[in-house]
Amino acid sequence: MSKAPVGRSETWLRELGLRAVVLIGRALIMLVGRSVRFRETGADGVFDKVFKRNERVIFAFWHNRLFFFIYYMAWRFIWHGRPLSIIISASRDGEFAARVGLGFGADIVRGSSSRMAVSGLVGLLRRGLDDRAESCPVFTPDGPRGPKYHIQPGVIFLAQKTGLPIVPVTYGVNRGMRLRSWDNFLIPTPFSRALVRYGPAIEVPPDADDTTREALRARLQAEMIALTKETERAAGFEDPNGGRRRR
Repeated sequence: MSKAPVGRSETWLRELGLRAVVLIGRALIMLVGRSVRFRETGADGVFDKVFKRNERVIFAFWHNRLFFFIYYMAWRFIWHGRPLSIIISASRDGEFAARVGLGFGADIVRGSSSRMAVSGLVGLLRRGLDDRAESCPVFTPDGPRGPKYHIQPGVIFLAQKTGLPIVPVTYGVNRGMRLRSWDNFLIPTPFSRALVRYGPAIEVPPDADDTTREALRARLQAEMIALTKETERAAGFEDPNGGRRRR
């Protein structure tokens, strides 16, 4: 049995509802983000490369860090003159994240973490379009639907084709809550303290074969998992099973 076509009034109501949710989401992210007191480690080399030498990198962080990082990445990079291209799922679920990201000044590229979905971004970067030529791609390599902390091959493919290094970054907070989603989405508590930590860059050779790409994917995954665990411990908050430990 086929579905009845959606009428104009129903479509308009859905759009109105989405716009309202997006406005609320942006406001919450801004309010929480501005209240969080954070410090950064491992960032000096990254900032020298991105700001002083005007070089591009690929930033990679886990999907469950997206809430605070939408604000942080905008504050640290976009609002200081370094554009970011954020890859967000082309699904209907990704529409909310895409509109929120646009509100923070990000350049949104619709796709996913799969190999073929990023081919359009590679082409845009290579052609050097004016609005993307200086932009650093941003990836949540286990998104949009997981499995949690499992890196899909798209970020490795993009690094190989563009020659840009992958810079893993994560954060931990001393207070926050995790949602019961596939990735235990993390939302910092207002006025919490956060530690933002950058890991060593990983480069993918242009002539890398399947075996090399898989080895680099596994290495990046292991290093991002370790970086996240270390950062959460340093921030005083571990929550593997929904529990909380404070320093």
